[in-house]
Amino acid sequence: RIGDEFAPCQCKGRDAVAIWFTKYDVLESIEKIVRLLSDIETKQDQRVLILPTLLSPKHPYFAINTNPKVLDGLLKYLIQIKGIPAGNINVAGNSFNETPIEVSAKKSGLLDVGIQNMVSVLNLADTKFKRIKMGNFVFDISEIVFNQDLIINLPIMKLDSKLGVRGASINVSKLLKKESYLGLKYLLGEEKLAVELNQVLPKFLTIADCVSVQKTTGTVSYLGMLLAGFNPLNLDRVFASIVMKNDLPNFLKSVNLKDISIAGRTIEEVQFDVEKV
Repeated sequence: RIGDEFAPCQCKGRDAVAIWFTKYDVLESIEKIVRLLSDIETKQDQRVLILPTLLSPKHPYFAINTNPKVLDGLLKYLIQIKGIPAGNINVAGNSFNETPIEVSAKKSGLLDVGIQNMVSVLNLADTKFKRIKMGNFVFDISEIVFNQDLIINLPIMKLDSKLGVRGASINVSKLLKKESYLGLKYLLGEEKLAVELNQVLPKFLTIADCVSVQKTTGTVSYLGMLLAGFNPLNLDRVFASIVMKNDLPNFLKSVNLKDISIAGRTIEEVQFDVEKV
């Protein structure tokens, strides 16, 4: 009402999730949602690795890969607002199928965004891998991950007929060597692999593209928002609640929504059943 003051809450703790709308100015939305997370520390010589979702050679309107406008907004935020040199930023991808990552990067529009912003575009399959053992399992992770000051997971969120929700936790599996991923997926299953891998990786920030969301039918609904946080499982859980996914996948059933601090918009404010639209 007239006279009311709108003051979005700041995130409390590293397990919080921020929610914010975006429409025309993605750069402004990214700046806002990162500020809701109490901002991120940056310095002139900081090295940054960005991992968008890059699955197949599809145009952006299919909402399969991270939207190039979201990647462009993030790069401009880091370069223009945070002052990080473009040469210190790597946008990385990895292919676990028969399609070369370069083909998917070109068709999706993500390669052009990287070139226009003069950042390095990296095929993780060409990097060296570091072997890390945790319990009975071995993870071969790209060495570049351990040489970065800031890692930004940039997934596109979607509904999935097998997993229910596919997004933040699953996307970071692309940091693995292909053979390692396939072996661990066979032994653990994709859900458990996502949980275990997130315990092995260094801490990273996730900014999730929820502008257009692909449904289990393959059709796309406009959601018009971004999510951000440092805990990918919490972010996936909040997304599931926003799209009213009541039948949660196993890897999210143990995540209690009541324990997650929400900043920016509330879940109830943005919530609707995407599958019925």
